[in-house]
Amino acid sequence: MIKKENYVKLKEKYGNIASWTIWDDDDISGSIWCSNDDELIKNIETKYVLVALNPHGDEDAEQSKEHDNILPWSQNFHTSANDRKLRDAVRGTSFERSYITDLFKRKPTNGEERLKKEINEDDEKKAVEELEKEIALISDKTILIALGDKVFNYLNKYLSGPYIIRKIRHFAYRFLDPKEYHDEIVDLTDRLEKKIIR
Repeated sequence: MIKKENYVKLKEKYGNIASWTIWDDDDISGSIWCSNDDELIKNIETKYVLVALNPHGDEDAEQSKEHDNILPWSQNFHTSANDRKLRDAVRGTSFERSYITDLFKRKPTNGEERLKKEINEDDEKKAVEELEKEIALISDKTILIALGDKVFNYLNKYLSGPYIIRKIRHFAYRFLDPKEYHDEIVDLTDRLEKKIIR
C-alpha cells in the first residue's frame, strides 16, 4: 500500500498529468473512482507502473487541463475509445489499479515522429529523472511496464539497471485484437507473478 503522505505528494505534483488504471464501471470518463482519496489509497496497487511515451496532441493536453480544475486526478487514459481498450485489457489482471503515466509527460504531440524531432538527449535525461522521482513516491520495488516499443527503448537505455522493465503493446495500436491484448497481459503478469521473467 502506498503511504498516505506519498500519495498526497504524488497527487499534488502529478495529479494533473497521470492517473491510475481504475475506471467507473459504465463510464470511461467517469470520476466516481477517484472521488474518495482514502478509499483510493486502500485499493491501488504499487507493484507495477505503466509508462506510455507522451500525451497525444495539444488538444488532449488542453482538455486535460480543463478536467484538472474539477477532478483530483487527470483524465489522461480515461477519455477515448482507445482508453477503453486499455481498461478492458487490464481488468482482472495484476495491472489493474496500477499507476499510469507518460515518460515525456510535458511534451504532448500528434505522433511519435514529431516528438522525436522536438526532444534531445537532455530532454530524455530530464524526463527519466522526473519519472524516477514519481516512482519513488509509489514503491522502491516497482516493475515498469512500457506501453510500446519506443518508450521501452528509452526506459531500457536509462533505467535497465535499477528496475525490471517489461513491455506490452500500446493500446492505441491500430490492429489490436482486444482478446489477444488481454491474453498478452495475462501471460506477462502470470510470468511476473511467478517470477519467471524472460
